[in-house]
Amino acid sequence: MPRSAAAAEPPVVIDDEVVREALGKPKFFQESAERTAVPGVATGLAVTGVGGYVLRKLEVPLVPIILALLLGNLMEENLRRALNISNGDWSILISSPLTLILWGLVIAMLGLSVFFELRHARRRREEASAAD
Repeated sequence: MPRSAAAAEPPVVIDDEVVREALGKPKFFQESAERTAVPGVATGLAVTGVGGYVLRKLEVPLVPIILALLLGNLMEENLRRALNISNGDWSILISSPLTLILWGLVIAMLGLSVFFELRHARRRREEASAAD
């Protein structure tokens, strides 16, 4: 028996709200688009003329700032991926011998840079007191 036009069901409308309700809460969220829309302090200082002047007066080296600007977002995304894979377990960052070696190198490099900077500052003080 054919249906009449009056008894026909209304068409189903699927919009964003219906899809979100059906799929539930998103498991992964790509926040790089949000992060890049808001510049950070380092980006603001490095890009603007006043920021460049301040960095020059503070004698901040340029290479670490460029590395931070280029690699900062990439490192943060990879950290988030690693934590996502390990279900939020931070021990994945020290679980293998290779990561322990890399952490040791990082700590050694930081320690050496602080040591050399302190030694250089002491020599400058000694030279300044000898010149007086």
